[in-house]
Amino acid sequence: MRDICTPRSCRVHCRSEAERALDAAGDTDQHTDSERHELYDVSTRSIRDARVILAHADMALIAAVRRGEWPDGRRVSLREGAKQARAAQRVDPAPGAPAGEVRIGDFRTVLADVPSGSVGAIVTDVPWPPCAGYEPGLYDDLGKHAARLLRPGGAIAALVGQRYLPELAAGLAAHLDYVWTMAYVTPNGRHDNEHLFSWFYPVLIYCNGSFRPPLVWGSDLARAGWDVIDALPRDAAYAQHDYAKSPAGMGALVERVSSRGDLVIDPFAGSNPVGRACATLGRRFLGCDLYPRR
Repeated sequence: MRDICTPRSCRVHCRSEAERALDAAGDTDQHTDSERHELYDVSTRSIRDARVILAHADMALIAAVRRGEWPDGRRVSLREGAKQARAAQRVDPAPGAPAGEVRIGDFRTVLADVPSGSVGAIVTDVPWPPCAGYEPGLYDDLGKHAARLLRPGGAIAALVGQRYLPELAAGLAAHLDYVWTMAYVTPNGRHDNEHLFSWFYPVLIYCNGSFRPPLVWGSDLARAGWDVIDALPRDAAYAQHDYAKSPAGMGALVERVSSRGDLVIDPFAGSNPVGRACATLGRRFLGCDLYPRR
């Protein structure tokens, strides 16, 4: 009897290249891209393009690429869809945007000249001490310096891996008041060492006194949008780190804890997604890092 392909069982014969690439990119099994190439009969480049489209999380674009056309009949290929997704997420400074600065060095030293109580918000992706060149007392020092720098009512939004959540919470709680825990959602997920496929990073919100939120309602979910590292737009100014975060995702945190004109600080700037977001959101920015733009 001849085999009959069904949408559930067939990964190749009944689907277009775009559909196979999107399915391969969204495959949550622990396969390498080379293995997905074999399983779905699609090039690794197509998988990378599909991953960009999925990371953008625009359901209309995903549906159009699957069908191969927009509802009005205009054709759209996988490559064109990826190009549109990249263009939609590319962050360029707005005209007249406030200037930003990134310093090289430990925040405890290079930010010492920042006046106490002058910072509107701190938004940062906190490194994991064992692999970042910082000693275990980092988290307590971060809370101590945040309490000095933040104005009354100013907040820190600190993203961290789940493994180090208790340590970071303890360090911040020793000097600041707890406000909320947000989720930085990564559309394509990631593997971790606990045999889990994780879809978010926790973001701890602590405040210097009573929190004064911006005059805009916000969600406690920050959509990352560009956390597939090999799909990030690269340029000469901002090389991406191994665990780089996106300007779109970090910008959502900036909007949640600050207002236009505020000074926003990132003590672990890395590839500078917070600074790039601030340039489009009307915030002043000051960042630093031990190894920026590596």
